[in-house]
Amino acid sequence: MSWKTIVFFPNEQKSKTESLCIFSSLPKLQSCNRSSQSIHPSIHPFIMVLGIAGAILAPILPQFVLNKLLDSLFEHLSRDQPSSSSHVDKLQQLVNERKAFAEANLKLEIIQSEVRRLHKRDKQNMRLIHINNKLRDVSNMIKDLKDDLEYMELQRKVEEINLQDEAADNNPSTTPQLGSWIPWTTGQSSDKRRRLSSSESTDDIVNKMRTITEQINRIDSDMRFEIMVDASKGGCDSSGQHQAAENKRVTTSSPSESKIYGRDHEKQQLIKLLKEPKESGNVSVVPIVGMGGIGKTTLAQFVFNNTEIAYHFERKAWICVSDYFNRLRITKEILDSLCIGEASSSTITTSCDVLEREIKRQVTGKKFLLVLDDVWSDEWRELLNFLRCAQAEAIKLIVTCRDPEVLGVLADGQNQITLKGLSDKDNWSLFVKYAFADKNPDNSPELHAIGKQIVGKLKGSPLAAKTVGRLLGSCLTEEHWKDILESDLWKLETDAHGVMSALALSYYHLPHPLQLCFTFCSVFPKDFVYDMFNVIDMWIAHGYIPEIKGSSKTLEDIGEEYWHELEARCFFEKVIEFENSFEFVKVIEGFKMHDLLHDLAQSVSHGETYIYEGRKDEEIPKDVCHLCVHRFSDVKFVCKTDNLRTLILYGAGDIHDILKHEAFKRIRVLVISRTNVQKLSDNIAHLKHLQYLDLVGTSIESIPESLCTLYLLRVLKLMCPPPRLPNRFHNLINLRRFCMPDFSLIRSLQTSYYVIYQVNREGGYQIAQLRNMNELRGELLIGGLENIGKTEEMMKAKYLKEKRHIKQLQLRWGDAFDDCKQDFQEQTLEALQPHPNLKYLRIAGYMGSKSPTWLMTPELQRLEKIELDGCRKWARLPAALGLLPSLKSLELSSIENMTIEVDYSVIEMYPSLTSLDAWHATLSFEDMSSSSSSVTGQNHTHFPKFTSLTIKESEVNGLHLPLFSALKYLKIKNCRVVFDQCLNGVSSLSDLVLHGAKIQTFPAKIMATLHALVNLKIFACNELISLEGLQALPSLKQLSISNCRKFKYWGTEEEIIEDGLPLPKLQLMEIIYCNVLETLPAWLPRLPLLNQLIINNCPKFRSWGTEEEITQDGLCLPNLQRMEIYSCFDLETLPAWLPRLPLLEKLIISFCPKFRSWDTKEEITEDALCLPNLQRMEIYSCKDLETLPAWLPRLPLLEKLIISFCPKFRSWGTEEEEITEDRLLLPNLQRMEIRVCGDLETLPAWLPHLPLLNELTISMCPKFKSWGMEEEEIIEDGLPLPNLQKMEIYSCEDLETLPAWLPRLPLLKELIIMDCPKFRSWGMEEEEITEDRLPLPNLQHMDISWCEDLETLPAWLPRLPLLNELTIRLCPKFRSWGMEEKKITEDGLLLPNLQKMEIYSCEDMKILPAWLPRLLLLKELIIIDCPKFRSWGMEEEEIIEDGLPLPNLQYMEIDSCQDLETLPAWLPRLPLLNELTIRLCHKFRSWCTEAEEVITEYGFPLPNLQKMEIDCCEDLETLPAWLPRLPLLNQLIIKACPKIQSLPQGNLPSSLKKLYLIQCERSLTERCRQGGSLEWQMIQHIPHRLYI
Repeated sequence: MSWKTIVFFPNEQKSKTESLCIFSSLPKLQSCNRSSQSIHPSIHPFIMVLGIAGAILAPILPQFVLNKLLDSLFEHLSRDQPSSSSHVDKLQQLVNERKAFAEANLKLEIIQSEVRRLHKRDKQNMRLIHINNKLRDVSNMIKDLKDDLEYMELQRKVEEINLQDEAADNNPSTTPQLGSWIPWTTGQSSDKRRRLSSSESTDDIVNKMRTITEQINRIDSDMRFEIMVDASKGGCDSSGQHQAAENKRVTTSSPSESKIYGRDHEKQQLIKLLKEPKESGNVSVVPIVGMGGIGKTTLAQFVFNNTEIAYHFERKAWICVSDYFNRLRITKEILDSLCIGEASSSTITTSCDVLEREIKRQVTGKKFLLVLDDVWSDEWRELLNFLRCAQAEAIKLIVTCRDPEVLGVLADGQNQITLKGLSDKDNWSLFVKYAFADKNPDNSPELHAIGKQIVGKLKGSPLAAKTVGRLLGSCLTEEHWKDILESDLWKLETDAHGVMSALALSYYHLPHPLQLCFTFCSVFPKDFVYDMFNVIDMWIAHGYIPEIKGSSKTLEDIGEEYWHELEARCFFEKVIEFENSFEFVKVIEGFKMHDLLHDLAQSVSHGETYIYEGRKDEEIPKDVCHLCVHRFSDVKFVCKTDNLRTLILYGAGDIHDILKHEAFKRIRVLVISRTNVQKLSDNIAHLKHLQYLDLVGTSIESIPESLCTLYLLRVLKLMCPPPRLPNRFHNLINLRRFCMPDFSLIRSLQTSYYVIYQVNREGGYQIAQLRNMNELRGELLIGGLENIGKTEEMMKAKYLKEKRHIKQLQLRWGDAFDDCKQDFQEQTLEALQPHPNLKYLRIAGYMGSKSPTWLMTPELQRLEKIELDGCRKWARLPAALGLLPSLKSLELSSIENMTIEVDYSVIEMYPSLTSLDAWHATLSFEDMSSSSSSVTGQNHTHFPKFTSLTIKESEVNGLHLPLFSALKYLKIKNCRVVFDQCLNGVSSLSDLVLHGAKIQTFPAKIMATLHALVNLKIFACNELISLEGLQALPSLKQLSISNCRKFKYWGTEEEIIEDGLPLPKLQLMEIIYCNVLETLPAWLPRLPLLNQLIINNCPKFRSWGTEEEITQDGLCLPNLQRMEIYSCFDLETLPAWLPRLPLLEKLIISFCPKFRSWDTKEEITEDALCLPNLQRMEIYSCKDLETLPAWLPRLPLLEKLIISFCPKFRSWGTEEEEITEDRLLLPNLQRMEIRVCGDLETLPAWLPHLPLLNELTISMCPKFKSWGMEEEEIIEDGLPLPNLQKMEIYSCEDLETLPAWLPRLPLLKELIIMDCPKFRSWGMEEEEITEDRLPLPNLQHMDISWCEDLETLPAWLPRLPLLNELTIRLCPKFRSWGMEEKKITEDGLLLPNLQKMEIYSCEDMKILPAWLPRLLLLKELIIIDCPKFRSWGMEEEEIIEDGLPLPNLQYMEIDSCQDLETLPAWLPRLPLLNELTIRLCHKFRSWCTEAEEVITEYGFPLPNLQKMEIDCCEDLETLPAWLPRLPLLNQLIIKACPKIQSLPQGNLPSSLKKLYLIQCERSLTERCRQGGSLEWQMIQHIPHRLYI
């Protein structure tokens, strides 16, 4: 039973309690989401709350829209004199019904308003559900009527237009007038008109209006009763007092959590913003924005109570604003917070003025923190007015909200903290806290995998993690947790303050149209990537976006505003995804809806949206409106619906026959995808209400002619253009967008909302097909214009001027060109005049020489950008372009010789033009220099906003740059220009890019005029030798010189002003590929603001300039933060002033083979800091480098040290005796990498003292053998390397032992030793490890590979508490597992967290450790290529009788173990083993335990084994006797086992789906093939069998 069938009639007058009792007694309630399970409302009352809220979905249709259509209908019927009395009667009926209908429609708006009002008072009033369901039905009927009327109107227009075209074709000299009504003016009869528009009779229209009116009147009667009932309960009318606020939530400053998860960065950011001073004024606001339940309040609470904040602010106040802003209440509460412990007047006054004056007095001279939590409107900004008048030292406001719009102008994003979902790791930690409460989560390891899947579904919502965690904590069983995993959260919640209630508040605060739009989006599956334009078109198709009378905004414009409003309120999140294809990676930009919001949308849709997934016994609700079908099986399910408006089919089969079914006739949106349907049926014509048709995901190759009768169709999308268009395609006059993308053209599109039309002489793709489609909008690209072959066809292109919604237009001609067609192309372009609303115009491939006349007049007043590409013969660009008031950009490319006309007699030319780009073009400006007097005259303004000029491989003549007073950006590439003339006097220039210029120097004369130059980039100027006068650029911030092969000199030092600083604003200096440059300028160290210095591929560079001029007590380069030197082959030393750089953070020296010296001319005192801010130091491929600088250990902030490919490096600089005990060395070093240093033998003695070292890597250092400081030298009560987490040793040939302090590393997580052939010792012996201290307590991953001399693992290995993965690979002498069994305490857990153990190619290993079966969490055991392995260690009788061996082992693989003869006795007792593989074990012959001896907890051997593979076991004669008893075995593969002659007795498991017998004993294979044999009877139930 659906919600709509639960009826409470007004005359029953039952109380709410009785109604709820009746409601709860109903046996089932049809679910309105994807699940087919029914939910009982008494168990899940939250569904009732959201259900009623979501039921108010029906859009209100503006009365003026219907009036317009009815007027059109009435005009249509009354044009001629009445032909009969029945005709008069029909007109009178229409008049009467229209009057009654208008009155009823007015009632409808009032009723809907009243339903919303009453719903706020009582969300569980079931009578309101019944009334609202009726309202929804009536609204749908009105929408259907509106569409019927609109369809009739469009059909009549199409017929009239076609008659006009016929008349024009018969009389070509007559120009058709689109506005004329030809059928009526030519004396055609009303019968003819009725025949032309016979889709709907007048009687049908009148009857529908009468039915709607009657329905509204009945609802009005029911509503009157409901209002009476509400009044009797003390309710107020619609004009009464303010209703109680929806949001009952109250927050305080007391944190509700003991710990905040995953918000460390946001917390520190918020504290920083609160503590930093404001540049102007004493009041600043820090907003915290995010969706409901994301943790805004929790973050604010933690910061409010933070110790730093408590010391910083003398006064604090926390106010819960909620959704009803009461200024008096809030002002009182602020004062109460300020007057705690004092007498306050706030309790005895109601004057806001008195309260505000007292607040200002209280905060005078103090720092005040005010938190406004849960803000829903912009009224809170009223508080800012009086707070700004307070004489406080500083006032900081934290405002938490969901909608950034309530912030107003403060929502600039600079100080705003936007909270996203928590990471899975952080959300898991929060979830565990609530799910397990005071229980130990390690006691329920089987729940972890399920729990992490549940947390993944929560998509980072902390409130959801708490809500679901509490729910799961009530029952810690796998069955319960799996049920929750498969359920939707909204069906589970009963807490009024849970996550769905929190999210529902955001929904309640949406305007009604936005509620409709948001709810509709739940028709798409979770994780769907929404395309904004597609969804907006669907909203329009359903009437969710109301037309605004008198507004110039289109429905699409309003839809974009709606979308951005929903995005701002966090209902959608912008995403960028990448889709791999065979040829390229496709970037998909779109939006996603959080899974919890999707659940909310489904719940409030109240059954209107449904996603059908084809599950067993799943049925589609009969009254569903918007349906998405996955796994399409039987279309009959869909045909049972009776109110379908949206149908989205994924994987549909043949749907041709069902399109004419009654269930489909009201469909507005139809999407068919993932199907091989190649032809669209003629039955599509039955969907006359269809407005959105998406066939992109199909293989449709033809469109039927009948589609052209879908006059309401607004959007048509196909994967690619079909071979032929219908002849009447032009009849789709309501079409807004059709997508048949030609991928050769799509890259040039400017927007995502486009129409591509490729003109072709075949297939019906004439330009005339577009003539009537005046509703097209967005961007229109018309290609193939060379295929227009007739004058008559070309003349029909004139209708382009009627397309007022086209904002971007591209016109393209192909490459094929015939000189004789030049005139025709000119005529064609003339005919393609666009509408004056056009903003962007691109013309490509045009071979005419003339400009069209419509470019010679200032008619295109809104045109902002023009692109002309490949129009090689276009001779002149008319001066009229300079009169266009909005033109901002002009791009000209591949043009042979064009003159740009400038009319100097006009007072203002190109008033808005900001940029001109010329590529591969030859351009001429009418001589501007000769007309300079007129250009610069008192009343003339030419090019006033021209700021950017780009000339690439072009020739531009007559352009006098000094006349462009606003020019900021100039780029010249490979052009023949005279730079002295070009640049002289361009004082406004801020950016100059020269590429391939033929210049030798920049004269000081020119430099002196470029006072505003900020960025100077010089590329590939191969003649450039020097930069004379460079120091004369006072504003220069960035200097880049690249690929200038002859550049060598920086000018003379005398040019520097003695009393001033050179280049006082320079921040970036980049020198790249300057082959002969040897030195940097002598003035380099004096640059006061230089931030980055990069020298790359300057092979002769060797000198840092003159250093004598640097005073000893002065700072060099006081702001330099980044210094990088690459591939300077002659460089031998760094500058002496390097250690004195106060702000240097990053130093990189790479591929400088002669670099060897850290030369420091003056001695550095011990208490002086060198490079006090250096954080990264990286040295690569410096072949002559032998030592690091002596000052290295004294770098206070160094975090990363890398030395790589320095074969002579051997010394660390500072000796041990130089290390003082009271000073930490490298106190911030976190990462240290030493790679390919052939002469390095030892690490520095100070290594174990590094307090923050996190990662240590030593690779390919063949002589490395010593760890520096010995163990006895390490302070006994201190821990070495207390923060080291990762240690990697690769290819150190002489290394024999690890450091003795290794087991004492407290945080080490990953240990990798690889390719160290002499490594054999683990350092500290077992007896040296105290019993009360665990070795390596945090080690999780241990990998030992290619260690040829290693014989044993450390004795402390079994005591590692967190080891997760152990790999031993290619250690041929390895044989011992360290600690003997007798040393292992019986009550202690061995390797309690080990999950994966891999042994590869250990030739001498014969036995596994005795403690192996006692590993509780081991999941994977792999032993490969261990030829001597034969023993499994602990015998069966030694295993604890009441415990299971390896209780979590899931995968076991034994491969190439030639001496192995038997499997362990405990094998059949493994409870979770899923896959078992035994391969290339030639002596393997025994399964050890017989079936009758196998006793397991489940009563079956290996109760979870699904796959078993036995491969190349030559001595194996039998399969295990317990094989038939395996309950879940799915695959059995036996390969190359020639001695197996029979299957085990008894039938093989019924679960078996695949049996492969490959290269086995021939007689066995033949018996399995023979029907009737014993073996055949045993295996006949197996569906997939293979015998080879």
